[in-house]
Amino acid sequence: MLEASQYITSIINSKTAITTALVGGLSWEISAADVVKPFMNFNLLEQPGPTKDSGAAYTVSFFVFADTLTKSAEIGTLLKNEIKADTSLKWKYVRASNGYTSNEASEAFIEIVYSFNL
Repeated sequence: MLEASQYITSIINSKTAITTALVGGLSWEISAADVVKPFMNFNLLEQPGPTKDSGAAYTVSFFVFADTLTKSAEIGTLLKNEIKADTSLKWKYVRASNGYTSNEASEAFIEIVYSFNL
C-alpha cells in the first residue's frame, strides 16, 4: 500500500499543470483543517493479483476539493486529461462523481476513480 501511495504521489507531482492548480497540494494523509483550497486527497483499495507472483491491483480515488463544484470539476478534468495524455500510464478510468462534504465548510468535491496494477 505504501509503495502504491508513493507511486501515485510521484506521478501526480510530476504533472506541473496539476500541481500548479492545486494550491493546497496533494496528500494521501488527511489534510490539515487550514489547508488552502483547491487541494486533492486520495485513497487506495488494494486487491491481490491473480497469482502469487503477479503484482497487486489497485483502485485509487482522487478527491478534488474547492470552493465550488465548477472549480473542482475544472481541476478534475485537468487530472483526467493529464493521465490520458501520459501513454506510459496503464490506468483504467472507472468513474467520477461529485458532492459536498458534510462538515460546516461544505466544501465541494469531485471524486475521480482509476484502477491500475503494480
